[in-house]
This record gives sequence, structure tokens and C-alpha cells, in this order.
Amino acid sequence: MTTERLNEMKLIIAKEYPNDYEMQKLTLDDQIDSYKKLEKLKDKNLNDAVFTNIVLSVEKEWKDDYEMQLLTIKEQIKSFKKLKAYANND
Repeated sequence: MTTERLNEMKLIIAKEYPNDYEMQKLTLDDQIDSYKKLEKLKDKNLNDAVFTNIVLSVEKEWKDDYEMQLLTIKEQIKSFKKLKAYANND
């Protein structure tokens, strides 16, 4: 993670919780953890184009919320796989 990205996170969180330093710290810790997990996230059983489409869509929806990005990407992958399994059972 770049220093610039970390500073952007801090600014966003400080605006959201201006006088609540405990929430700032908890939220920043969660965002950093999710950001690191997102950097490593890849599903070997998923087509690269599908994965990229999911990621790009989620990034647009949750631009600066890495915790929601991580959660949503995982849910989208799970749902895609279930839909594919339904199609294979026809």
C-alpha cells in the first residue's frame, strides 16, 4: 500500500468520525486489512475476464471502502459459481 493511499484512507475516515478516535483507528485497521486481502484475492477456478468484471464493478460501487469491496467481491464470486452450477445441471 502506498503512503498516498494510506493518507487518503485516513482523511476519509477522519471526516466520517471527526471526534471519535477509537472508531478512526478501528475503521483504519479494517480498511488496511481488507486492502491487503484484496491485493492477494484471486480465484483459480474463475475466468480472468469474469473476475476482472466483478472487481471493476465493485470498485465503482464502493470506491473507497475496501472492506465492502472485499465482502462484495467474495459474494459475487460465490453467486457466479452457483449460477454456473445451475447452468451445468440443465
